[in-house]
Amino acid sequence: MLVEYKQLDPASRVWIYQSTHLLTDEQVEAIRLDLADFLEQWTAHNRQLYTWGDVLYHRFVVIMADERYAGASGCSIDKSVHFLEQLERKYHISLMERNQVAYLFHNEKTDRDSIKTCRLDELKTLMGQGMLGPDTMVFDNLVKSKEQFDTEWQKPVTVSWHRKFI
Repeated sequence: MLVEYKQLDPASRVWIYQSTHLLTDEQVEAIRLDLADFLEQWTAHNRQLYTWGDVLYHRFVVIMADERYAGASGCSIDKSVHFLEQLERKYHISLMERNQVAYLFHNEKTDRDSIKTCRLDELKTLMGQGMLGPDTMVFDNLVKSKEQFDTEWQKPVTVSWHRKFI
């Protein structure tokens, strides 16, 4: 069952899947529809899960489950992974690449921020070249709860787990 974001408990579980490339407007809209259909029917041990999901920044598929009413079980999590694998095949995208880091890049010429990606093993080189700085914001896709998502999903690279790669 889909619920509004604000209705989710702060302890709600979160899963974040990052696309290896920027999604088109058409892909985002189609994925949002598929995601809503999946979440509306997502169950754990035949109990309806209270869920929310969206595609953010044309890059991240975010799913949340409020476990106050029914907990996400191993089988239900497997269902969500299979759903994401279906999205990958259907839209010819990659959502499971865990060696990729997304970060905010400020373009001095346009004075605009955009989301860039690199491999984890490239962080040190980018830092050395001045492409990243200590205050560069990275996306921590390993946050576990809605509360962490709200407060810690985006954080400076030097206070993130990513720092061990710089």
